Amino acid sequence: MSLNTETNKMKPIPSKVKGRTVTNLKTKRKSRTLASAMKGIVLDDRGCIAISALKPHPLNEKLYPMFKHSGQIELLGEQMLKEYEKFGIPNHTAIDICPETGTINSGHFRYYSALEHGWKYLRAQFGRPLDPSFEEFDEILFLRKFNVDGKRDEYDWETLVHNYNIQNAAFEKKYKRELNGREISQFALENRKDPKKFKKYVVLSNEHPNIYQLVLDGTYTIGKGWEKSKDPKSTEIVDPNRHTFYGDLIKYPSIEKHLIERSISVTRAHIAVGGNLMDDSVAGWESQFKTGIWSNALMSALTEAFNNTGDKELQCISAGAEGNKTYADVLFPYQTNLANKKLKGKGTYFDTQIEIKAAEWNKTAGKTKIYSGFGSANMAEQEFIIGIHCDNFSRFIIMMVTIGGEHWKRRANDAEISLSQIFKCEPTYLLGEMFKQKSLIQPQWGKVD
Repeated sequence: MSLNTETNKMKPIPSKVKGRTVTNLKTKRKSRTLASAMKGIVLDDRGCIAISALKPHPLNEKLYPMFKHSGQIELLGEQMLKEYEKFGIPNHTAIDICPETGTINSGHFRYYSALEHGWKYLRAQFGRPLDPSFEEFDEILFLRKFNVDGKRDEYDWETLVHNYNIQNAAFEKKYKRELNGREISQFALENRKDPKKFKKYVVLSNEHPNIYQLVLDGTYTIGKGWEKSKDPKSTEIVDPNRHTFYGDLIKYPSIEKHLIERSISVTRAHIAVGGNLMDDSVAGWESQFKTGIWSNALMSALTEAFNNTGDKELQCISAGAEGNKTYADVLFPYQTNLANKKLKGKGTYFDTQIEIKAAEWNKTAGKTKIYSGFGSANMAEQEFIIGIHCDNFSRFIIMMVTIGGEHWKRRANDAEISLSQIFKCEPTYLLGEMFKQKSLIQPQWGKVD
């Protein structure tokens, strides 16, 4: 709608979006400001908006997970601090936001940096309004095109392959098929990559994640990694007599205690940052962001718990450690080397590790699902720490369980497993538990004050 200055009535402006009429945002700035003020989103006379009025885009974390870009966010924060000290506003380049809801179209890293530094305002400009009924594939195209030149690592292989996998899954959801060879090549060219090389990266990421990680960290070239994926003799195998850690939980009760108390306290502390902004009834974050925080807290807490035992055979490093060149969440180098000695140079065993997964309870055990990379469905069994939270981190289930590739359900570009399926794998419960009542799997929640 637009304002007719002669009649003082609103009239529709035709939109390029089929079947509806929208506000023409390319009219005068006054119109944008008026429309935004009517919705409660306003800029001050400096062109700034209060941080509390902003919301992350619901798809941004899927495209650009915070934990994978923490280094870039930290570096950006240092640059913004200099800008803030000089001019009083941390961002020279305005973030682009929805004029009706304050949802960020572009500028999430600046937003997260501002939260970490405790700044109250960011320079902003009004952009395209967010349609709450958006089609995921179309919205992903918008976000990637909008942000591609602003993210300095957009064209690195890991970010690009990750974004392709997300985009392909959304494409399949919309069109009931995956991107074909021609479309994959077009995606690669649009992102300044050689199509043949790009396709190899995609296959390795989905079918051979261990080799893929070795390519990313520079241990293998893409050519060598591709050759390794085709050589069955080079495939790592799981040691049938591997160290599974269940006995360590009995031997060292402190592991369980530290994992529970540390992971939950760290998560609650993060949620409380900024005066509990994440839980704000108006400007709060989506729940998956908080679940991601807990997943990382579980990983760090477990690493600390094993290292605190003082047992040299149980010393480990997390995925964020400089010395961890694998894709393992918690890697045990001593146990890995010990297992490989059994082969006497004839191949290698799969790294001795524990994977970490977390999820929010979703009404039933069947509907509550854990997601992983597509390669999980191709891998042999391994140990997991799985955390489920409910009622805003007031109730929990934490368990250790061994899951094999056959337990995962393959999807277009990832794999999933429900709590009902995990129950069949006979977990060892560390906090809370699950039990079967008639034909249903029910939770018995644990609590930590």
